[in-house]
Amino acid sequence: MVNHEVIEAIKKVLKAKKITYKVLADEMGMSESGVKKLFTAKDISLGRLSQISSIVGLTLGSMF
Repeated sequence: MVNHEVIEAIKKVLKAKKITYKVLADEMGMSESGVKKLFTAKDISLGRLSQISSIVGLTLGSMF
């Protein structure tokens, strides 16, 4: 389970890079509602985090 600070950091990066949940969902092969559920459920797997970090151009380590 990913802690709240990591999720908030990801949201800030997405906002700064102007990446919407829709764009993220398309890149991840998910629905927009599926991405929203990831962030609200506060339960993102390491694999999903790796995907997100790749999409936003960060290393996985920098997200922590």
